[in-house]
Amino acid sequence: MPKQDAVLAITSGVGDMQAVLNLAWEHLLPGISATSVARGGAENIKKRLGSLGISHPKGNPGSPTAARVSARTFRIEPNDEKIETVTIVFKRSETVLTMRIGGTDRIIKCGSGSWVKGSDTMDGLQGPQAVKVAVSGAWTSEDVYTIKLCMYETPFISTMTCRFAGDQLMISRKTNVGFGPTDKPTIVGRMT
Repeated sequence: MPKQDAVLAITSGVGDMQAVLNLAWEHLLPGISATSVARGGAENIKKRLGSLGISHPKGNPGSPTAARVSARTFRIEPNDEKIETVTIVFKRSETVLTMRIGGTDRIIKCGSGSWVKGSDTMDGLQGPQAVKVAVSGAWTSEDVYTIKLCMYETPFISTMTCRFAGDQLMISRKTNVGFGPTDKPTIVGRMT
């Protein structure tokens, strides 16, 4: 937008990008001008962006269920993603999720009421790719542990809901946006 001395960069995975552009032209463009940016608009934007954040899962850091299932391995029923086993170790300040996929362990560390930064693998358009993640988890009910993985250099946030019932673990997964279905099939496992 040369008249406004501005560039609009949109990093989004929404299905209807035209709707986003329409909102930008309707609300954003009339509110900016080259003079407003020169008069401190850039500082205001910087402050606003600095105060934004993504909330971690709301819940409790512990549950009576944790002691029963912590460090136990769950053998997963055959599935298209080749997930073989899942083990979750619940610690006081951090939870460690290990998923064995096709013979390789995928380890994810989760903060409790905070974010733990690390890396993970995400299916990209050209196959698996390493991405930076921030991960947090909480007991959202006595038998449900919820993990939020924010791939913070992308628009993608994945939520895994781990429901424990007896010796069974059911994990449902959902991504906030995508170029296809955002819900993945629920995987089911039994404690070994």
